[in-house]
Amino acid sequence: MTQHPVRAAFEYIDDRASSDFRETLRARLLADLVAPMSIDTAFRKDTKPQETIVTSTNDLSPSTTGARRVLLGIAAAVIVAVGVTAIVINRNNAGTDAASDSDSTIGSGDLAFSQPVIVTGEALVTFDSTAADPAVGQPAPLLNGFDFESNPIAVDPAANGPYMIVFLAHWCPHCNAEIPRLLDWKASGAVPAELNVLGVATAVASSGPNFPPGQWFSDKGWSWPVMVDESQGEGNAGKAASAYGATGWPYFVIIGADGLVKARVSGEIEISDLQVVIDDALAA
Repeated sequence: MTQHPVRAAFEYIDDRASSDFRETLRARLLADLVAPMSIDTAFRKDTKPQETIVTSTNDLSPSTTGARRVLLGIAAAVIVAVGVTAIVINRNNAGTDAASDSDSTIGSGDLAFSQPVIVTGEALVTFDSTAADPAVGQPAPLLNGFDFESNPIAVDPAANGPYMIVFLAHWCPHCNAEIPRLLDWKASGAVPAELNVLGVATAVASSGPNFPPGQWFSDKGWSWPVMVDESQGEGNAGKAASAYGATGWPYFVIIGADGLVKARVSGEIEISDLQVVIDDALAA
């Protein structure tokens, strides 16, 4: 099977660019992919698991010929930029090893379980459920990343409205118990129409239960979009989860349309209690 062009571009960046320039190029690639897209369409409520729809005036779905040409064009442009820059940097820094120690896109078959994530803004303080949360009222970091099939996903409240981000670990028994509650909540019609619900697959452990996470989300019937977190070690909180101050799973962060954190909750929660948190957050 032909490798996804976005994944190929990131691999090329990690292999050829020096470490001090790699993040800039990755951010540029993500910006080129995400900027023209309508996230309203990406969060269409009837989206099925692992079928997140991302469109613009030109359909960017990798399953269409035209879309693949667009992605290939963007990837090729970044690859050319990497090649030119790598030559300049390597000439100026002889002996520097520009190769990445590991590829940030890692997967089994066609479903990645670690994807590159770009965090823009200050990280939130670590969550502490025993104290007043100082992150409430603070700007939430923006996230740019990909789903299991390498389709771009962004968290940008200014453009798309309020979010509830749900960080989930495939091996976590509390996450396994919480997902059916969330799906029942969705089926009840009680989810606010303006609220974008986004799952984040994080803390991946290849030795843990329900691996790989892409299959787990599908088996659980998850029907909202999923961003794949960038791994920071076996079973550890990923890059996005760390930026949001996660300390346990499941972990909920509610962000208003103004981009400010409205609430954070860690652990299992009954839907009646979650509804109160969400309603209060959206009214704030």
